[in-house]
Parts: sequence; C-alpha cells; structure tokens
Amino acid sequence: MKRYESRYFSLSIPDAWQGEFDDEEEYDIFFHPDGPGELQISAVMHEETLEYEDLEEIAAEDIQGGARTEKTRCGEFSGFLFDYDVDDEYWCEWYLSCGPLMLFITYTCPTDDEGKETADIDLILGTLKASQDSGTAD
Repeated sequence: MKRYESRYFSLSIPDAWQGEFDDEEEYDIFFHPDGPGELQISAVMHEETLEYEDLEEIAAEDIQGGARTEKTRCGEFSGFLFDYDVDDEYWCEWYLSCGPLMLFITYTCPTDDEGKETADIDLILGTLKASQDSGTAD
C-alpha cells in the first residue's frame, strides 16, 4: 500500500493502483491500470460541520429520484452510499463528511465487471483521513 496525499484528504491505495489529480475537472482519480473501473473523489469545504441530514439535503435530487441510501463509514468520514446501473455501466456514489469537509465519491465500471474491484475500493476508502488543510485533523 502507498499513501496518497490530496489537499483535503489522504488515503492508501494498493501498490498496483495509481492516483492523480485532474486539474481540469478538479478531482482526484484512482484506478488500476489493468482494472475495469475508476474511483473519483471531489472535496468540498463547507463553512460549518456537516451532519448526516446536510448530506441528504445535498443529495436530495438523487434520493427523490428513488436512490436507496445505505449508511456507511469510510475511515474518518461518515455518510451514505447508493448504487445503480445506467447504460451498461455500474455506478456507486458516496456522500461523506468529516467536520466541514464533504467528499463526493463515485466509482464506475462496466456492468459486467461489477464487484471485481469491490475489495480494493473498500480497502482504499477505509483508509480515508482528513488532512491538516481541511480544518478537521488534529
């Protein structure tokens, strides 16, 4: 495992995985070069500590559209996730917070490959920590 440091968060990724910041899209991307999927993480700093209800409000359009949420904890972050299939693609989305820092995370891969990287994704997200710049770390 190797540590990846972003401006607002850090996490560990398996040695075979790669991580990079997309300057144009302004999010971090993680992937296995020979794997089917891609994990993207966007960080948004809010003025105040976010509660679970705040995350639900942010995701209201998806929830009202029928998304069934599942509470989750990923490292220092907590919130919820939901998944769905669209146009032969599997998607999983996480809405997480730690203090005022919100992470919006997506994982996508072809529907036929759903589940192939689940263990790696769970391992990666389980190591999430807020960084000093986020105002939440000690």
